[in-house]
Amino acid sequence: MPLSVAADPNARERLSKDYWEHVWQGVKLPRTVRPAAVPDEHAIFKRFLPPPGNQTSLLEAGCAPGRWLHYFADNFGYSVTGLDYADDACRITRRNLKLLDTPAEIINADLFSA
Repeated sequence: MPLSVAADPNARERLSKDYWEHVWQGVKLPRTVRPAAVPDEHAIFKRFLPPPGNQTSLLEAGCAPGRWLHYFADNFGYSVTGLDYADDACRITRRNLKLLDTPAEIINADLFSA
């Protein structure tokens, strides 16, 4: 059953920029995803996504704190770009990726108003 605002009383709150501005405050860095922690997903990605070395780009909308951006850059060699509309989320993502030595472009914008 799809999640709806009626089924989840907190869903509307999670749609607000103010909510996301505070979510990432105090997050401990660096944060990443290791293939061993997501073996099923990693196997699916390896099977269906382009292999490393194809100059493939990946865009993640709602990218904070950048752990999946690092995962795809590190494991697949993808050029990664993150998009988030919360200022703090972008700041945390940039800091996380710097700590992980992962080059990425982080765009502070709203996907639906761009």
